[in-house]
Amino acid sequence: MKHRLASLWRAPVFCLFWALCTALAPQNDEDAPEQPKIDFLYPLDATPNVTGSFGGYRLSHHHAGLDLYVSESETTPVYAAADGLIYKLRQNHTGYGRVIYMRHSDGYSTVYAHLSAFAGQLVDFAQKNEAEKGFHFESNPKVRVKRGEIIGYIGTSGTDLIHLHFEVRKDGQPVNPQLHGLHLKDTKPPEITRLYLKPKAAASHVFQTHDAQIIDLRQQKDPIELGGDVDLAVAIEDHMEGSVRQLQPRRFEFYIDGQLRHAVTYDQVSYASKKETELDYVAELKAQKQGFFHRLTPEGPRCSLHDKQGKRSIRDLKPGRHRAEIVAWDASGNEGRAKFTLQVTPQKDQAQWKSADLKKKSALSKKSSYVYRTPHWFNNAMALPITACAEGEPILLTLKREGKTLKKGLHITRVQGELAAVFDVSPDGGVYELGSACPGQDAIWQGVITYGVKNKKEIDAGDVSFTFDKKAFAVPFATALDVQKNPGCQAPCELEPASDLYLFANAWRPAQGYTDIGIKPRNNAESLAVYFKDGDRWWYLGHHEDERHYIHGSTAHPLAFALMADRTPPQIGDARVENHPAGPRIIVETFDKGSGVRSATMTLDGQPAPAEWQNAYKRLVLLDLHHLTGRHTVEVTAKDFEGNSQTRTQEVTLP
Repeated sequence: MKHRLASLWRAPVFCLFWALCTALAPQNDEDAPEQPKIDFLYPLDATPNVTGSFGGYRLSHHHAGLDLYVSESETTPVYAAADGLIYKLRQNHTGYGRVIYMRHSDGYSTVYAHLSAFAGQLVDFAQKNEAEKGFHFESNPKVRVKRGEIIGYIGTSGTDLIHLHFEVRKDGQPVNPQLHGLHLKDTKPPEITRLYLKPKAAASHVFQTHDAQIIDLRQQKDPIELGGDVDLAVAIEDHMEGSVRQLQPRRFEFYIDGQLRHAVTYDQVSYASKKETELDYVAELKAQKQGFFHRLTPEGPRCSLHDKQGKRSIRDLKPGRHRAEIVAWDASGNEGRAKFTLQVTPQKDQAQWKSADLKKKSALSKKSSYVYRTPHWFNNAMALPITACAEGEPILLTLKREGKTLKKGLHITRVQGELAAVFDVSPDGGVYELGSACPGQDAIWQGVITYGVKNKKEIDAGDVSFTFDKKAFAVPFATALDVQKNPGCQAPCELEPASDLYLFANAWRPAQGYTDIGIKPRNNAESLAVYFKDGDRWWYLGHHEDERHYIHGSTAHPLAFALMADRTPPQIGDARVENHPAGPRIIVETFDKGSGVRSATMTLDGQPAPAEWQNAYKRLVLLDLHHLTGRHTVEVTAKDFEGNSQTRTQEVTLP
């Protein structure tokens, strides 16, 4: 009995003690990052300057580390971030370029990429591999280093800017370094700045138009009027002490009426998910230099970084006002919020109209005419400009697909201030014809040939064929081709036009499976290839010829393409010697104004030299690891993508 009374007396004390311990213990929050057991040193002897976020947009993958910047010099040393074992060196002209892989305790490893040179004990391994394999090699040195030991120098190998790509991996997977032992000062909360809205169906609108709009949430006080199926995306700017570039948040959440709609967390990325960035970011806005916008509504399947909960579409919102909020956090826990109101309203036709049985007559008839106007595309919808009728008169409209009149789904909207008829397009494609007229006037007909895109289905469009990769995301959908006169390229470009210019509609759907483009040449001219037109620049895509004599290339986005001819060899500049902490470097600028340099090789005194090709700077760089002095003979041979070749021999003097 006495023992039982003692137990009863101790029970409340034990419960209080247990409750206190539970309150003080870390909570099991699935969103909370794992607490690291390792403390990483900032790997550069400079004030931290982060220019690329973990999880940021890249063309085919989410960024797997942090980009760290110092200056445009390749002489800044790179330090081991912790005690560890260097287990792999790799050297290549592309990808990570010259890179070091290091293991640490507790399942952690670090990666140091884009180096200009290795240092310390690694130099001998690099020399040995270069002597046996040339510049491209992979080695497993098993070298132990201490925290703070110099292992290399910052550079631009394999990339386009001088910086260090620093990566932390936990059990082989890239994780956010700021959540796993790399401590960076950051007191600035993310700022939710702009909202992107774009109608994606005929029965959709933003402020009763079909114009895509970007709204500054910092100034928007009135409700944002929309309706139907609308794309939403948000720009979130994050900044950090010492860093001049805009960074991305660690996590953000999107709420409507207090209900979670969408959330993304950039804590860990997977090498197995290399084509998901455009399910997360809006690539079209980045290409237009509008910045980085995160999708808030779906386009294709979920990205692996998206939370599984939440209704991402807004089609289910009932008419009326809805409270919306976006909350964002950076890796240091700083929080930013933006609140706004969505006003859901039905779509209103912007002009009086009625369906009519307009007859399509011969183009030679005085009673009708056939014109072509460039359509506006909105994912699953197309809008064709039409002429307004006099006040009080309805616009008469007839819409046909494959010759069959469509009775439903036609609306009158405004695009860029102009009246347009908008309708949904079948993912199977087809020929659409729109007839419009004012009462008592002749009908005007417009026609658009659309093509249904499916995975691994080749589309034959006459002089052009195209096939989407079998792993494309946002298919099936419809596209169309606009054929224009090839404007050629501006000097100093040395490409010659060899076909019309073909522009694809719906080009920014996030297919992300590479698209094969085939173009039939006007004649059997040599040195032809498929090029992508980007403003005034032309980018080489490929020159494979099939049995039908189509010339093929591939791209992630079907935008504007043409066949171009390159018959001019690369140019080779003067060789010069430049000092570097790892030894003097021989630098030879090599560039091509046509298809671009495909390969550039160097010999030193008649022997093959392991020179690095720096594509961003259009130059060959030979890092002298053999302590040579005096005069030497350098010979450079460069070939472009069409096989045109140039060789130049020069003398240099090493100190």
